[in-house]
Amino acid sequence: MSNVVSATTRFARRVEGAQRLLEGAHIHLAQADRLFFQGDMCSALEYAYRAALRAAGARVAMSSIAARKRKPTSAIEQLRLVGASESLWADRIAGYSRLRSRVSTGVEVKVAAQSVQDLMTIVSNFLHDIEGARDGSIAA
Repeated sequence: MSNVVSATTRFARRVEGAQRLLEGAHIHLAQADRLFFQGDMCSALEYAYRAALRAAGARVAMSSIAARKRKPTSAIEQLRLVGASESLWADRIAGYSRLRSRVSTGVEVKVAAQSVQDLMTIVSNFLHDIEGARDGSIAA
C-alpha cells in the first residue's frame, strides 16, 4: 500500500531538515572557532569545512532542488543548482576542498591560520545570507 504525504507535510519536513542542518552548521563553526583559538588549525579547518557542507545542505533543502530525484551527490554541486548567488558561494567553499583533503589524509600537516580564518569568514557570511533569505521568504 502506498503512503500519501500531503504537500504541506512534505514541505514542513524539508524546512525542519534545513533548520537541523543550519543548527549543525552553527555548532561546527563554533567548534572551529574554539579550535582556531587553541591553535589547532588542522581541526579548525575540518570543522569549518563541515559547517560549510551543512550550510550548503540547508540551503539546498530550502530550495526546489531538494525534491529532485536525480541530482549530484555533492552538497556543493547541489548548491550550484540552486541559483547564481549560491553558485558563487559554492565556488568559494569548493576552493578549500583540496586543502581539506590533503590535511585529512596527512599530506599536509600545517595549515596557515589565515586560510582557516578566511574559510570561517566565508561560512559565517554564507550562514548570514541563508538566514536572511529564509527570514525574507517567511515574511513574504
